[in-house]
Amino acid sequence: MGKDELSHTLLNAETAEAPLNVRTAIVSLLDAATRPVLVPLYLLAARLSVPVVRWRRSRPQTEPAADNGGDADLFPSHEPTPPEDAGDWPAVSVVIPVLNGETVLPRCLESLRALDYPRDRLEIIVADNGSTDRTVEVARRFGVAVIVQPKRGAAAARNAAIAAAHSDWIATTDADCVVHPLWLKHLVAVGRREKCAAVGGRVIACCRDAVVRDFCAREGVLDQQAAVAGRLLPFPFVITANGLFRRDALAAVGGFDEDFAAAAAEDVDLGWRLGERGLTLAYAPDAWVSHRQRERAVDIHAQFYRYGLSEVRLYLKHRHRFDERERSKHLWIRPLLYRHFWAATWHWATARRFASRRFWRLVVFKELGHMAGKMEGARRWRTWRYFRLWTHE
Repeated sequence: MGKDELSHTLLNAETAEAPLNVRTAIVSLLDAATRPVLVPLYLLAARLSVPVVRWRRSRPQTEPAADNGGDADLFPSHEPTPPEDAGDWPAVSVVIPVLNGETVLPRCLESLRALDYPRDRLEIIVADNGSTDRTVEVARRFGVAVIVQPKRGAAAARNAAIAAAHSDWIATTDADCVVHPLWLKHLVAVGRREKCAAVGGRVIACCRDAVVRDFCAREGVLDQQAAVAGRLLPFPFVITANGLFRRDALAAVGGFDEDFAAAAAEDVDLGWRLGERGLTLAYAPDAWVSHRQRERAVDIHAQFYRYGLSEVRLYLKHRHRFDERERSKHLWIRPLLYRHFWAATWHWATARRFASRRFWRLVVFKELGHMAGKMEGARRWRTWRYFRLWTHE
């Protein structure tokens, strides 16, 4: 179930038996009566959540022991069908930006070592983004190319690696990801068949917690298929945890925008600019990457805080593609998401099962973080004028 469907279901749960027109009228009346109170409360809760989450995340935490097991638990039990052997697989450069990733990078590089792809056609480049741990030493131990630069963000790290790459195809993943052995062949096969500018593969949430996995699935976190189809945001893009790009297409749009320094929305911006050039994107369902998912509510809050902050920058940059009403909706409060927050809060407060309470708690923290990020973006880029209490979908 997608996020929009989930929100719609929650919102109408109490009136499910009523005729559709009556139910719609009841919801509209309740929304009109409560929004002047509940919207300010939502904004206040989002603002107050930031110092609370920062304090909680600053407390010492015992890191779980590293999982040194195999990769069988990272992917679905069924194996993807191998693509037809092309014989002349093209050269590909795999780009990995990393910041303080000494604990996760080894597993990523091990999985790249195990790729079913011609060794003489594969280049791996780790772009260090100002790490203060042993990340660079770990990367060099694997014998891959390493680029070291000051901390300037994931976009700048990727651009530096792309500039040093020798291939016409650029594959992207993250240091906290593990790739399937057939990952690259499936991306390349779709890219060549579709003759597109970029290909996105399936991103699978990797975590020990079944509740978090359910949260990721139902909230559409890292849903590559929806991203490429333009259902996650207004226009298509490729999530760079699992992507393949033509070098000439990247050059045509100037690569990643380094003004997106928070490791969020730089891939969205790139996809939107590719689309403006008339370049197409494709989805490779059998190109699997397992992505390490944050499991604590406070970490999910921080993740979506960055998303909300970067979204303000994103929509301001692309404001020429939206009218005034659409800009207000995206820069501030979409009624669907506002109602989703209060519905999640209600379910969290009334849930009887422990797993349900935990699930809705994650949703509440996600929505608070997202809205808090948008509020910080409004402060930085002065978008208060776009605020509309009565914005409609």
